[in-house]
Amino acid sequence: MNILDFILIGIAVLAVIIGLKKGFAKMITNALCVMVAFAGAFVGAIIVTNLLKETTLFANFQGITTRWFSQPLMTAQVTSQEHLAQLLASEEAGIFSSLSALSAQIFDGIQKAGVESLGGYFGSLLANVIFGFGAWLVCYIALKYILLGLKLLIRLLARVPVLKSIDKIFGAVISIVVWYVLAIGVTYTAFVVVCAMFFPQLGQQVCALVDSSMLFTYVHHTNFVGQFVCDLFKIDYSTISAVAPV
Repeated sequence: MNILDFILIGIAVLAVIIGLKKGFAKMITNALCVMVAFAGAFVGAIIVTNLLKETTLFANFQGITTRWFSQPLMTAQVTSQEHLAQLLASEEAGIFSSLSALSAQIFDGIQKAGVESLGGYFGSLLANVIFGFGAWLVCYIALKYILLGLKLLIRLLARVPVLKSIDKIFGAVISIVVWYVLAIGVTYTAFVVVCAMFFPQLGQQVCALVDSSMLFTYVHHTNFVGQFVCDLFKIDYSTISAVAPV
């Protein structure tokens, strides 16, 4: 076990104590419903976005975003990594010349996106971000009002004496879930993104700690919210390193 495992255990113990003390009904506040919906919408957005990617709607929208990049540099067909490096190093590249050092990662992204130009790549990236945000917003609104309705029902049921013990048990469970979402889905994911973009060496050290941990390695690999966010930012979640410019 390492420091990541002890932090994880500490969070879990604290969450259980809070949950048992407050009970499930008292923990379900409006703010909590909003936060859970905020984070839970990411999971829904992953599912919805992946489904939409297989439709003609997404393909047509990707065509529109691709046309936003109509400069000659963006429409030129990229045949190889070397060709891409030459394009980015040319005078026509302008401010995009700063991306020449990332030509290998960008070319890999072009191949994965199934496009043939820089414009196609950036258009695909932008379409994914827009569709991802739209899917998240719809899921967030739906989850928010569903949870607010459930909150009212649960508070009514918690007044029944026989259900008070069950209320405390479920309070501990929901407390762990909430702390997991906040600590791993939000805080840890934000930390991973910052490390990948600005502190790659620190990201490598975190990866080493994750690989040597007993408990945190499972949490890391089941952080679907973090994986989705990193995919949007073109970050390799498994290595905590950027694979393309944001």
